[in-house]
Amino acid sequence: MNEKKPSPIQRSVQTASGRISYAEQGTGPVALFVHGVLLNGYLWRHQLADLSDMRRCIAVDLLAHG
Repeated sequence: MNEKKPSPIQRSVQTASGRISYAEQGTGPVALFVHGVLLNGYLWRHQLADLSDMRRCIAVDLLAHG
């Protein structure tokens, strides 16, 4: 049977430079995912799902990208 994992939790934090959004999934040691120029944190959705059993995965949307 193919068990579906819960979706990442979408959060945001206000900084002096602006609001930064991020997706978070799983527990354990942190694995931080940062995208390149002209992309966003959605790029890492499959990695978050695959690694969330052993890591607290955080995919950041950089300012003006997400």
